[in-house]
Amino acid sequence: MLFFDELTEFPREVLEVLRQPLEDKSVVISRVAGTIQYPASFMFVGAMNPCIC
Repeated sequence: MLFFDELTEFPREVLEVLRQPLEDKSVVISRVAGTIQYPASFMFVGAMNPCIC
């Protein structure tokens, strides 16, 4: 389980990067020396406070 507290405080780009591993259930790390793929099956949970608008 991957838990993000105060979800609204994270930049949108950070959340977008997590979407692909969540859908594919794997993480790909590419470097000059090569590429490695690791399994990454996880549940994403986020918490946030209600808007006080």
